[in-house]
Amino acid sequence: MHFNRTMPYQPANVPFQPTQSENSMSARVCIPVILLFLVQAATISAQESSIRVMVYDDYTQISISSALVTVSSGEDVIGTAYTGDDGIATIQITETHSPEPEKLPSSITLSQNYPNPFQSETRVEIGIPEEQTISATVFNILGQRVAYHQIPVSAGFHSLELSLSHLATGVYFLRIDGRGSETVTLFKMGSGFHRSGPSFSISPGRAADMTRIRSVTDGEYTIRVEKDRYDVFQTTLPAAGGQNISAPLSRNNMVEIQVIDADGTPVERDLSIRSSGFSSNIATPLSLTLKSGIYKAAGEIAVGVSLEKSFEIASRDTTIVLTFEEAGVLLEGDPAAPAVASTYNLYIPIVYSPEMISVDPELLFDGEVLRTEIQIAIDPEATVGQTNDFLEKYEARIVSMFENNTVYIIRVPDPGDIAALSQLLVGIQDEQIVLLVSKSVVMEDPLPEEPEPPETEELQDIPDHIDISSNPDWIDHHLAARAHAA
Repeated sequence: MHFNRTMPYQPANVPFQPTQSENSMSARVCIPVILLFLVQAATISAQESSIRVMVYDDYTQISISSALVTVSSGEDVIGTAYTGDDGIATIQITETHSPEPEKLPSSITLSQNYPNPFQSETRVEIGIPEEQTISATVFNILGQRVAYHQIPVSAGFHSLELSLSHLATGVYFLRIDGRGSETVTLFKMGSGFHRSGPSFSISPGRAADMTRIRSVTDGEYTIRVEKDRYDVFQTTLPAAGGQNISAPLSRNNMVEIQVIDADGTPVERDLSIRSSGFSSNIATPLSLTLKSGIYKAAGEIAVGVSLEKSFEIASRDTTIVLTFEEAGVLLEGDPAAPAVASTYNLYIPIVYSPEMISVDPELLFDGEVLRTEIQIAIDPEATVGQTNDFLEKYEARIVSMFENNTVYIIRVPDPGDIAALSQLLVGIQDEQIVLLVSKSVVMEDPLPEEPEPPETEELQDIPDHIDISSNPDWIDHHLAARAHAA
């Protein structure tokens, strides 16, 4: 809970009367401040250390700012901090041999404030044995009340932060009253130019943004990192300071998936979405939560034939727009231009149902072929217009090709059976611009690392300057078609 009150200065009607214990505190007022620091330092032997947490996106590797980092030991929070623009949060830890109480106190307890002296804000730890309403009162050296507030608290340990920037330099007393009473002496420094009045803020346990004083143990620290839209990261490490922790966070991205037709109109489509560790069947349009990564969406374009599209989600909310038109392309460009000049690297992934596959009696060991795709080699002197006329004649489209190469994988309407496919290939082979035609053999076993080159001299090899290693699917597709037995 948070309390913020503005109070003009007003002396109390009844002067502050110190108790016997408070008289002893008043007697200490004459002790120089420097000597007070020496006394405090002698009672607590502290050692400063820190934990540095580096938070970043596990997919983009980009630093994440404003992530909440919490360091705890058991059920006790040691400290918290938010990451900066560099994705780093550093939590300072003061390890001491001053033990912490493990049980609720039998009466109200009040720690010495820290820092002390202070400029504007200071903090105390309060132990409450049972639920009650307490009052926090600040008196000056004359016994006049200069700040006051009532606070309902539950049983446990609480941190009370006081903002007293309106007070002048001097000695003050903080008294906590409830079912018991405790007082500490405050040393205020600064001019007291701010006249907005006092402010009180209380929170469970010790405050998140302050250094935690804890006893040295042989236990573990728990590091917890939280950020909106990211999975929580949590890890443990030995209770020792001076450590650097890397905290990769996985984002949950809001993704809207749409399918449009050739005119750009949204259409409903059943899709199969899959990625590493994820698979789902959806109906578009649909919004869903996806992790960052590469996904493949397969949509049916004909009976037993699905077109597959890839898309990437890179740690951001986005809309994915897909088209699932008839698979395949014609060559573009001047009809009189050489066809080889209009080729480019193309691979259209198509998923076929088992019904599109037939056993070919011409192959050994009951070899199988795909009836709807064939490989052709076109005369390098053929033009764009001649190539497209040939494709239109057979209702075919190019689904795979390489730049500066006239060997294509083309998709044709399903002829229905292996005999009809063989007859189709005979007709295609008779075309003037066709040098070679072959079936697409279904290969279940891995391909050899160095496949034998084709014996046909007219069949063009893939140019050396094409980096086929960057997309093995392309060369696999070609090699599968070229594996037809003579």
